Amino acid sequence: MIREYIISHIKSKLVDHPSLVIYDSEQRYQELLTGLANDHIKIFDTSDSVLSVREDALDFYTNTIPSGKDKKMVLYVPFPAPQSKQDKILDPFYIFSFGGVVFPYDAGDKYESLCKACFKDKEQQINQLFQEEIPDFDTIDALGGGYTWAKLQTLTGGKSEKEILVELLAPGPTRLEALKKDKTWLKEYKELSKQIGLTTKEKSFDAVNDELWRFILFSEFVFDLPIPLPTNLASISIAKNSSKNLILDICQTIRNNKVCEDLYIEKADQIAEQLSLPELFKNENNLGDIITFSFEDNTYYYHLVDLIKEGKGEEASKIIAKSKNNIWYHHDEERRRYWKLAEVGLQLIQLTNDKAPTASSLHILIDNYTTVGYKVDQLQRKFEKLVVEVIQSNTAVSTLVELVRKQYRKFTEKLQKNYQLLFKDEHWPVDGVVHNNQVFNKFIQPLLNSNTKIAYILVDALRFELAKELEGLIEKHFSVELYASCAFLPTVTKYGMAALLPNAEKELHLDEHKGTLEAFMGTKPLLTLANRKEYLKEKLGDRCDIISLDNLISSLKVKAIDLLVITTNEIDAAGENLASNALVMMHQAIQNLVKGIFLLKQSGFNKIVIATDHGFVLHPSFLAGDNVSKPKGEWLMAKSRSLAGKGAASDYTLSFLPEQIGTKSTVEFFSFLRDFAVFEKNTTYFHEGVSLQENVVPVMVLTNQKARKQKKVEVNVTYKGKSGGFITTRRPLIEISSFIEGELGLEPVVIRVEALANGQIVGVAASDEKVNETTNLVEIMPGQACKIPIDMQPEFEGEFEIKLTDPVTSLTLASITLETDYIS
Repeated sequence: MIREYIISHIKSKLVDHPSLVIYDSEQRYQELLTGLANDHIKIFDTSDSVLSVREDALDFYTNTIPSGKDKKMVLYVPFPAPQSKQDKILDPFYIFSFGGVVFPYDAGDKYESLCKACFKDKEQQINQLFQEEIPDFDTIDALGGGYTWAKLQTLTGGKSEKEILVELLAPGPTRLEALKKDKTWLKEYKELSKQIGLTTKEKSFDAVNDELWRFILFSEFVFDLPIPLPTNLASISIAKNSSKNLILDICQTIRNNKVCEDLYIEKADQIAEQLSLPELFKNENNLGDIITFSFEDNTYYYHLVDLIKEGKGEEASKIIAKSKNNIWYHHDEERRRYWKLAEVGLQLIQLTNDKAPTASSLHILIDNYTTVGYKVDQLQRKFEKLVVEVIQSNTAVSTLVELVRKQYRKFTEKLQKNYQLLFKDEHWPVDGVVHNNQVFNKFIQPLLNSNTKIAYILVDALRFELAKELEGLIEKHFSVELYASCAFLPTVTKYGMAALLPNAEKELHLDEHKGTLEAFMGTKPLLTLANRKEYLKEKLGDRCDIISLDNLISSLKVKAIDLLVITTNEIDAAGENLASNALVMMHQAIQNLVKGIFLLKQSGFNKIVIATDHGFVLHPSFLAGDNVSKPKGEWLMAKSRSLAGKGAASDYTLSFLPEQIGTKSTVEFFSFLRDFAVFEKNTTYFHEGVSLQENVVPVMVLTNQKARKQKKVEVNVTYKGKSGGFITTRRPLIEISSFIEGELGLEPVVIRVEALANGQIVGVAASDEKVNETTNLVEIMPGQACKIPIDMQPEFEGEFEIKLTDPVTSLTLASITLETDYIS
């Protein structure tokens, strides 16, 4: 076998060179010359006659090779290769290397290196042989049994044991047909299998294939297992210890080959079930470093949760990082959700491990919250969204969720006590911070005075952390100024939205109207959205138009107007209903907001101002003690977190005169619940109280950046390396590559990826490291390639197109047509 390997190695050097000089002072390679010769390669052996052979070689080199492009020559010289420059000048044969190549040339051409390359799993034995004496070809071949497996090599195309075994495990269609038709390879296979410790009696390809898969995968599992093997598995054959590296190499090669991925998963699941491995190892939490079977992923996950529980965050982070290279992570969406949940949960725990920061003033506390603290709420929202998306929970997931929620509560409740204590002493709003009732006159009116086209987006319940996320999504296209603002109290939508209208700072007040507390602008009541729209029209006339975000997105043309006011309550509606998909709906609301912002940019609005009425608190589980009884009184306003009017005082409320919270009103006082308590049972989403999350809100000013010269972006998409084909799984992996002409690109190319059939979406980009979890857009660095999973709709079958488009212009960047052929 070593002979064939060296011949092949030498021939490969002639692919790009017309001549090759072999210097062989030990005359080791002379016997290989006949194997090198063919119709295109002429051999000149100078060991017969130096002078005459050199003359013949020179004639061939100067006359035949130039006239025949397919002609090659090998000159064999049984002397040492010249080393110095002078030696090369004096060497009569070195001239033949000009335009050609010398063998051996570098370390890879050394005899020992060639032996190790041929027998990759025998490196240790080869080292030992060369320490004793330089072994001949037969001695080297004896390491592998001395067999060349000629028939197997022909049918599989493999040269080494590894290559042959990989092809027997996962042959392509043509080789599969040949292996099934021609049974003469079975004799060689029996000898080959003995070399790795498998005694086979199978007589058909299918039987051999099943047996080999079981033998290879179970061997890897056992080699990696750090605990004793159960007695009822002891009789199952595994590979020899001397073949361990070969087995591990074969398994890793197949797992890294995306063409074989589906087959590997099918076989691994089948073998695990046949051997009852999940049941036998259900109580183990450490099964080694390699995840051969899917059930092992569970043991890793349980171990991870234990580490988090024990406070071993660094060890847990390493396991999470390693999980992303696991084949099951990319194949099974539910497992991916588990690991993503753990990743975000660990980040949240690590961020809140230190005690909640305390501040000496509201201004300092707000600064802390808007620079760093908001990330806690951001991670918590993302974590709870992932909790909802998990389809089938287990003990580990439940334990993790309990740990994270407990930690979040503990941290935020300490922060809340600090905030409310300062709030009671200092009152509201805070000096030196924007006040929400100043927003229109501070940000909108000056732009109107300068005749700038403005879009004013009023978002119900845009919590500060959501604004930070929105900022990250659009900052490459806009200059973004993000301000923290003091919400108008109480943070009830109809009051908070009124505060965002013209002259609110001077004219807005809250007073009794037909037995309830309502907002007034001067003498005009603002009871509803329609009333607020009428007020804007009265103040601005034809300079202003009002539209919902839904209508903006569905409109083909945006009206040319000085001030376009856009309203949306998607976030608050999702929270108030808090159905099982509420957090998903919040993400969709941000996606819609991004779409609207880009539409406004395309429509010529150079300035976009985004403001909101309030934030919110999200507590996914209602605990004992969260609910308190409403005190007796005559309340004009009674919300889940606040009261207005007159009545009895209580130990669990904070009461303020209207002027103490910056509100003009004739009511006797406003009362807010301490901590995160609520008056209504099972309330887990709320915004009418006193907390950083409810009261500190964003104001965003977006300036349309000057259009840059459009760079030519080229995007390519393939499936299993091809420009078409069939998918056999409802979560296929497509390959995307991108580059920007003329540069490497330091910013990612952002792409929308959708599967379409007859104009309808039948698949979208699934959760992945390269997929933005808020916008669901793929972000890939130019010059790189990535594999993106597509979630196909379960009921769809047939032909479809995967289309890659620019999310702003909707320009098609690339596409590929595929068809379903699901394995039932």
